[in-house]
Amino acid sequence: MILAVDLGGTHVKLGMVADGVLVDEDRILAPATLRELGAVADLGRRMIATHTGSGVRVTRAGVAVPGVVDPRSGRLTSIHDKYAYLVGFDLPGWATEELGLPVVIENDARAALLGEVEAVRTGGGAAVRDAAIVITGTGIGTAVLADGAPLVGPEGYGGVLGGHFTVDLDGPPCNCGNIGCAEAIGGSWNLAAQVRAVVGWERSTLADAGRDDSMSMAVLFGAAASGDAVATGLADRVVDAWAATAVNLCHAYQPELLIFSGGPMRAAAGRRDALADAVRARLWSSLRRPEVRFAESPEHSVVRGLAVLAERKDAR
Repeated sequence: MILAVDLGGTHVKLGMVADGVLVDEDRILAPATLRELGAVADLGRRMIATHTGSGVRVTRAGVAVPGVVDPRSGRLTSIHDKYAYLVGFDLPGWATEELGLPVVIENDARAALLGEVEAVRTGGGAAVRDAAIVITGTGIGTAVLADGAPLVGPEGYGGVLGGHFTVDLDGPPCNCGNIGCAEAIGGSWNLAAQVRAVVGWERSTLADAGRDDSMSMAVLFGAAASGDAVATGLADRVVDAWAATAVNLCHAYQPELLIFSGGPMRAAAGRRDALADAVRARLWSSLRRPEVRFAESPEHSVVRGLAVLAERKDAR
């Protein structure tokens, strides 16, 4: 059995995985400081003890982080906002000591992609060697599988910065320093600011939500479904940013499988067909059109992928 730890923006999700099946899970609020990280280790040890007590051997652990991971050291080298205190910290050493297990550390989008590809395989689908994922949420996460292996690059940036493709030269500034990034338009972190930039937003049903910088995609797509013109226009723009991200990934990496995941995809469920059609329509004319899938259980993708990594990769 493998312990998987997904360091998410709001919660840390922990799961026990045996033979690719999630058999137990729990969660805890995301730690705001290095000191609070100890609560994650405490929960992990309790889960290990529970299953070890029932005669199961827990052999390895995997930890996913929402940032760039150095492929040589396993340390987090770059991240915005949450978990900035982990940059440069010896996370592999800490996790190995606290959990008492060999540990593999990986970017969360890369782990999610592996989890989704594994779900296709175990669900009876053909083995996939080239795939890409677009994960919508606070930002936009991406990852790429190339010729059967996760694209990593010499410093860990390979395939994971798709949310920072420029999709609008006249778009809003991004927190990464670029202009018109996909996630500055299609991520929820900048959603309220985009509402306030629309002329007449104060008279729309988004007036109250637009004043709150924590506004969610569910609110936006709910208002759009009710016919609000401001919400409809902005929802169209958000989906367009998702499509542009996917098209860029397809042009760069030629995946046979393209996966969309993340909570906002559920809020935008009525637009899935249009999103898939937009991607196919915009691709280079002779480029192979990928199979487009939408993650059924995106909250479990990272945990499943960490189990795959822990089984196949030399633990650091």
